[in-house]
Amino acid sequence: MKTIRYNRRTATLAGSALALVLAAPAFGQTAQPRDQAVPDAAAAATASPAAAAPLPDAAAESDIVVTGSRIRGVTATGSNVIAIDQAKIAEEPVISTNDLLRRLPQVVGLGTNRNGGAAQNGQANATRGAGINLRGIGTNATLLLYDGKRFPPQGTQGQYTDPAVLPSIALERVEVVADGASAIYGSDAIAGVVNFILRKKLDGAEFRLRSGLTEEGYNEQQAAAIVGNTWSTGSAMLAGEYTRNDALIAGDLPFYKDNNVSRGGRDLRTTFCNPGTISAGGSTYAIPAGGVTRANVGSLTAGTANRCFYNTNDAVIPQQQRVSAVGNLSQQIGDRIRVFADGYYSYREGIDLGTGDTFTATVRNTNPFFVSPVPGLTSETVNYSLLPELGANRNHFHSYSWNLSGGVEAKLFGDWVATAYYAHGESKDIADRRLGVNSSALAAALADTNPATALNVFGGPNNPATLARIHDNYFIIAGATRLDVGNVQFAGSLFSLPGGNVRVAVGGEYRKEYTFTDLTVGSSVAQAHIKDAGSRNVKAGFGELYVPIFAGPNAIDGIQELSLSLAGRYEHYSDFGDTTNPKVGVTYRPVSGVTFRGSYGTSFRAPTFTEVSTVAGGAGLYYDTLPGAGGNLTGIGIAGGNPKLKP
Repeated sequence: MKTIRYNRRTATLAGSALALVLAAPAFGQTAQPRDQAVPDAAAAATASPAAAAPLPDAAAESDIVVTGSRIRGVTATGSNVIAIDQAKIAEEPVISTNDLLRRLPQVVGLGTNRNGGAAQNGQANATRGAGINLRGIGTNATLLLYDGKRFPPQGTQGQYTDPAVLPSIALERVEVVADGASAIYGSDAIAGVVNFILRKKLDGAEFRLRSGLTEEGYNEQQAAAIVGNTWSTGSAMLAGEYTRNDALIAGDLPFYKDNNVSRGGRDLRTTFCNPGTISAGGSTYAIPAGGVTRANVGSLTAGTANRCFYNTNDAVIPQQQRVSAVGNLSQQIGDRIRVFADGYYSYREGIDLGTGDTFTATVRNTNPFFVSPVPGLTSETVNYSLLPELGANRNHFHSYSWNLSGGVEAKLFGDWVATAYYAHGESKDIADRRLGVNSSALAAALADTNPATALNVFGGPNNPATLARIHDNYFIIAGATRLDVGNVQFAGSLFSLPGGNVRVAVGGEYRKEYTFTDLTVGSSVAQAHIKDAGSRNVKAGFGELYVPIFAGPNAIDGIQELSLSLAGRYEHYSDFGDTTNPKVGVTYRPVSGVTFRGSYGTSFRAPTFTEVSTVAGGAGLYYDTLPGAGGNLTGIGIAGGNPKLKP
């Protein structure tokens, strides 16, 4: 990578991607953030995503809260905190917050990402959002926060959180604790926590433009701006971002193929092709180009099959565009009271290309195009694909998410501070799929005896109106969530030890979660809705204690620091009951530059609504094939959630 800096303008050239960052001073001042990350951590603990460094073991000021602890001025004892600051964020040639974090070695690309895929329930990501998957345990085992607050769940099943709703230009830093933290934050913090810290004290304006392209023709762009102002008793910030990318088509990638025999692999091409393959009399027969009729049926060869790879039409990365905005406000009232507020809004839309219009047609001899290589048969099956006739389906999707919060902070006595806030957020995702194989229309077209309107799966031309009826199939997936959170916390020092103050944080939280799902099936002339909705409330109490046994004043040879933390959280869920989770952390630094950390704790994930609803996550009977002792076994499976699922 080659980086050129001049006059607060940065141009970064990485391969064929060009990033340009412009910083424009406003009001006659230099655009420079005043509230750096954790004091001495913004500079010392910042790291590139490829080689992020831990935060220092002690904070220089008591009014900073670091991810992994609710106690002010204390880093996460026993856990390593990885931080990425604004300077590194600006340098990375990516156009979204989630792509930035995927450069961390602790983040695994499986599951919920815009590329889709089948791993870790990735196929359920109908609107191609993206989540953060720490250590590969799953996106729903990683808790995402911004300024310590939860996002409303996103996705058609409320199964992940997409951090790209926040413009990257608005981030002061990102902190990652790759360690269980349910004792601190509650549900979902099994693999760890990612906390996005917004910029709050900026005087001036900054603008960012990025554009990247590949040899295959894929390109993406980003335009972002942020403006801020501070005054003696407060600050305000507003940022916006627009990102877009073209579709990356699989056929443009030479390595994207299913026939890997030439590379020492297997030929995994499908037999659902056009021309198709006939199955008759216990054997298969490949239909030749141009089709098969009674005149040439005798030329078919038993044991042959057409193989094809239509996934070259797939969008490896779908076409998308997003508009996001975020802002915050802080105002001091007198010497002891501060009020604050923040909020964001994000809208995303795109097109996903579908290549799954395949089926096995059961054709009887009443079909005017019926022909069989086995004399005397009255029916046979044909593996077939509509893709060469109709092209890839263009499935539209869109999503929005927003959150508003407001609160108050009060200085009580000594260094004790009370904080309370309320937040309300909502999200909605819709995968608008109106094209696919309509099984009823397919059966009718195969049974049609009129050559002008019947379906010909033997290689001849088909009536466009017949194809349109077969292709008229609704499978519209919609999901919506709401999240209300009220939180109260008290934090301060209890007493002093030679190593420093023993500090504590205690508080309580109330959450109300709501999820709605709706699956629309049928056709353009008649639809049916399979929908469900549910809500629950969560009451929680938490506490955390920090004990600096050795640090600073009483440090000795071999024990530069020895600190202990104890944390616990109790939660009551209205639908499945209680859960209690403790955590113990120890940090030991024998000499400068060498630190040992260890922790013990329990973490949990509460089941989502779609996991306990019998219909919300997809329900019904389906044909299934599973491996067995004597080979593959086939049977009927039942899909649906488990109402008795526990955390």
